Amino acid sequence: MNNFNWFEEEIFGFKNISLFILGSVVLYFILSVLGLIFLTQVLKIEVADAASFDEINIYSMPVILLIGAILEEIIFRLIPLGLSMVCWGKSYKVFVVAILSSVVFGWGHNGFEHVFIQGWGGIIFSIVFLKAGGFQEKFFKATFCCTIAHFSFNAILFVLQHLPK
Repeated sequence: MNNFNWFEEEIFGFKNISLFILGSVVLYFILSVLGLIFLTQVLKIEVADAASFDEINIYSMPVILLIGAILEEIIFRLIPLGLSMVCWGKSYKVFVVAILSSVVFGWGHNGFEHVFIQGWGGIIFSIVFLKAGGFQEKFFKATFCCTIAHFSFNAILFVLQHLPK
């Protein structure tokens, strides 16, 4: 019996892919907020900001956010998940790699406590990667889709952080 049926069903069509990316971004926001509440209210851990863009020209931000999303998706999704798909195929090992790369992704955003915030994004972007074609070894499409999700999350977060107070 194959345990990966849901992941094997590749998402097709602009509308379906767009809705899946939108849903993943919304889910990432919800899980990030819950992770932040857990850290600050339950564990009483002070969480440092992941990045400060106060000194950067606002007009260059879309390019910076896009380049960051592309690089992070290549490093944390395409390389580890792509290699694991090529080496092991549709195996539980792919999910182990996805979790490990998500932990490193979260940790890389300013320390261990960010595993509980950005680490969720790593898991969600890994799911987008696999559902958008990663399980079928359509790595360009998979990387493109999770990069769009990542960029969208970062862009929305940037706008929310810079709204007039």
